[in-house]
Amino acid sequence: MRRGAPYDPTVVLGSKGPRSAAEGCPKVLVVDDDPSVRRALALELRGDFEVLLAGERAAASALLALHRDVMVLVCDLELGFGGDGLEILTEARATRPHCLRVLVSGSTAEHEVWQLVQQGEVDVFVPKPWHPGELVRAIQRLAWARAAAEEVA
Repeated sequence: MRRGAPYDPTVVLGSKGPRSAAEGCPKVLVVDDDPSVRRALALELRGDFEVLLAGERAAASALLALHRDVMVLVCDLELGFGGDGLEILTEARATRPHCLRVLVSGSTAEHEVWQLVQQGEVDVFVPKPWHPGELVRAIQRLAWARAAAEEVA
């Protein structure tokens, strides 16, 4: 979004800048309290997805309510005063079981984060800093695995 432009949750970032959510790419909601990380995540994802951005829990919940077709939720573990990322992911798991949940974190307690993946609280963990293309590949692998599992079921 342009600096100084009013926030419009119906506009998402696409590969060619802001565009209408009606254009049909899968939607990803990125939740991170750091504006520079949100921008970096959006740039990483925008070629393959429509990207919605939130900086804290209340905004994330509002966007999830407004955009029922969010396919992937990418959330930072620690959101400062904006809430706990795990709470957002847990809420999404309960209300949208088919939404892929991706946790990003620079946390030094990686073993605890991996336990969340093993317990099914999150689908995949991507540590910060991530390598170019890593997040998109992780989401694509996860979506492929979920689709394959649903075909078998």
